[in-house]
Amino acid sequence: MSLFTTLSVLLFTLFCVFLSCVGIYANHRRTSGKERAMVLSLARGIFGDEAKLARWLNKPLRRFGGRSPVQMMRGSKTDLKKVEQLLIELQEGYF
Repeated sequence: MSLFTTLSVLLFTLFCVFLSCVGIYANHRRTSGKERAMVLSLARGIFGDEAKLARWLNKPLRRFGGRSPVQMMRGSKTDLKKVEQLLIELQEGYF
């Protein structure tokens, strides 16, 4: 391969690694209050009663490795998405 081809492949590879890292960072960043509020709104709609909602939010779940939904919601964007997915499953009647 020519030097130009080798450099082109190397630059392309570095660019792909950079894009991958940016995507990983975006998924692991802390959640915003707005994102948490949207998931809480979904949970309120499902549970209705604030007492039931509070119990569910604070109950450690095996699905989350013994962490409660509220602990997950304070974590990364990926953790918040896991809580949102569980709520959607509850809403759709999977449980």
